[in-house]
Amino acid sequence: MKLHLVKDQEKGFISGISFKITAKVILNKEEEELFNKYKAHKTVIGKINEKEIIAGKLIDGITYSAKDVTVLLELEDALKIGCELLYKLIETMEGFGGTEVIEFPIIHEDED
Repeated sequence: MKLHLVKDQEKGFISGISFKITAKVILNKEEEELFNKYKAHKTVIGKINEKEIIAGKLIDGITYSAKDVTVLLELEDALKIGCELLYKLIETMEGFGGTEVIEFPIIHEDED
């Protein structure tokens, strides 16, 4: 899975500069098959200014605008976090139908 971000700005005649970010998620063939199999198109993977980030819309490509560059940074962060969730969902979908064995105690890499 890849997240493509395109950042741009426009100078308005009256309103000054506005910032835009266009985001599109690209799934590989296996991820796309799982996404379609589990009908995840309407899955909410985050929120931006009270607007939901919908997985299917992000895969189709979506553009957000902001008057302030700090808001644009918040939008970018929300999109990245949403994509992390989408990736975890796809990983979970991939594991359905199998068996998982968890050995205790769990040793985390950062505990070495």
